[in-house]
Amino acid sequence: MFRTLELSERGTELSFGSDCLAVRGSSVQERNVPLEELDAVILMEPAVRISGILLAELANRRIPLIVCDRRYLPSGMLCPLYREGREFFHVTGFQLRAAKPLRKRLWRRIVCSKITGQADNLKMFRADRSLEGMARLVRSGDSGNLEASAAHRYWSALGLFPRRDRLADDANGMFNYVYAVLYAAVARRICSSAMNPHIGLHHRNPDNPFCLASDLMEPFRPYADRVLLVLLQADPDGWRLTPDRKAEIMRGLHGIRLSFSGERLGIFDAVGRMVISCKRALEKKDADLLLLPDAEG
Repeated sequence: MFRTLELSERGTELSFGSDCLAVRGSSVQERNVPLEELDAVILMEPAVRISGILLAELANRRIPLIVCDRRYLPSGMLCPLYREGREFFHVTGFQLRAAKPLRKRLWRRIVCSKITGQADNLKMFRADRSLEGMARLVRSGDSGNLEASAAHRYWSALGLFPRRDRLADDANGMFNYVYAVLYAAVARRICSSAMNPHIGLHHRNPDNPFCLASDLMEPFRPYADRVLLVLLQADPDGWRLTPDRKAEIMRGLHGIRLSFSGERLGIFDAVGRMVISCKRALEKKDADLLLLPDAEG
């Protein structure tokens, strides 16, 4: 099983040796983590030292390194863009040539999946059916911007904070954290598939070099939300990101099971399956080939 390694202790030192990431420091348990087991490395504490050799090994093995700021927002990312050149440029070519109608159909399917997941969460945690049926109204390319409308209703109905604010010092921090983990997982799968993460389906922000990761993480956000909603339901005041809380969040993520074409997969394996299906959908010019998740509890 792949795992995400998150480091949050000041003074931690990371190095490479014997095909492992070595963790050392006065306030951490010393350990060696085989690189072949890693899904991503997330530095929640900027004051972590890392060797250049380890950075090169992470890039060579297509393991993304996410650096977060004090509010747990990704502020930088080391992610390899090149695999064996021929395949990368071949895939980049059909990404660039993807017709606008195809991209719009793919984005519609992604938005429908996300809204369906949000609707399920509202029914489960707030007995609220206000989003029920909205997914069926989404048009190609989400020309009616129902994703934004659904998000406004969703966060308002959940009532966890005054508004969804990436910079707020409240329970927003938990969502920033879990989305950073999810973003890293999606980015790894994109790079491992030789897809170009710069070329998005919908996102086109020039300040975001990983637009495709921003697109493809969307259907999985409601399932990540569900992990936090369970924790906050049990302890409404327990939104501070202590080490124990982060460990609970990661256990919750690994406990998610999703259905893909009849198979039961963990969320990180499901992310990989979706990325590969998106690559196939773009290559075959058929939006129906995009596989999307269904929760199994």
